[in-house]
Amino acid sequence: MRHSISEYMKNMSWYLALTTKLTKETEFRPKVKEVVTDMNGISDWQRKLKEKTLGYSCQSGIIKLPNQDDISIIMNPEITMIGVSDGHGPYGHYCSYIVQQILPRLILSNPHYPHDICRALSNSFLFSHEALKEIAEKQETFNVSMSGTTFTLALHDEKNEKLFISHVGDSRAIIAKRKNTKIVAKSLTNDHNMKDSREYARIMVAEGDIRQEGKQGPLRFYCKGTNYPGLAISRSIGDSISKMYGVICKPDISEIDLTLDDLFVVVATDGVWEKMNDQEVIEIVQQQGRSNAQQAAKEIVSQSQRLWRAENIFHCDDISCVVYWFNKRNTTVD
Repeated sequence: MRHSISEYMKNMSWYLALTTKLTKETEFRPKVKEVVTDMNGISDWQRKLKEKTLGYSCQSGIIKLPNQDDISIIMNPEITMIGVSDGHGPYGHYCSYIVQQILPRLILSNPHYPHDICRALSNSFLFSHEALKEIAEKQETFNVSMSGTTFTLALHDEKNEKLFISHVGDSRAIIAKRKNTKIVAKSLTNDHNMKDSREYARIMVAEGDIRQEGKQGPLRFYCKGTNYPGLAISRSIGDSISKMYGVICKPDISEIDLTLDDLFVVVATDGVWEKMNDQEVIEIVQQQGRSNAQQAAKEIVSQSQRLWRAENIFHCDDISCVVYWFNKRNTTVD
């Protein structure tokens, strides 16, 4: 799955693929995470992102630790695909990086794509979990026994004006919708954690252990009879030990028929959503306008960081955000 994205772009006049660069423990990146581009038919990829009204930001939280967040953006004349991942555990930075490399390629090469995108998404999430385990076993530089990653993917089928959302974990996607004279936020994902009764029940049936550490902390998952791994999420890619006790890698998938009232989507890791609500995020994007998606993504991350450090100057989560305005939409909000 390390092949160039060009192998998956048949008969395309142009394409652009953007992925973040792996941050190893000896390569601290305290600010914006570096990106790698793969493109054809494009002379200026940053201009293309602006033309597609898409912006991103991926920033480290704690300077002396590797950034465990990653993003993946793939676009061509037919689709725009956005992936956001948030790793956890001692090798979470490897997990999030590898999955954001292989999962989009698995989707594009799936035999059900593009005729049955929902099935292609479902298969690809499951395959990416198996691929991650296999890569870890072969490389022997990391393991996924107690490390893994969330993944939230938004795929815009521009030919058919459909939006597909597929996710595991608590990286969230929201959409801005016009309602009369206002722009309102609508959540497109449900956080996979133990507060969800379905998630709670599945883990209890599998004899997993759920408990809260302290009065303020979230409910966490533990393997039966142990004090590990302490996951705050109930679905992930990786975390092989946890899969024995009800943590799954099966994604929730939704398909949305877009209308002129659907303006843009925001996909971000939980570092945003722990400090800001959906409407606050939407309003930042709206204030920046369609032509400033990149600045909007940066402002969402910056505002989240300020809120984190207002509570604890020494602690801030890694934070990633992608803002994407749909083309051919009513632009009067600008």
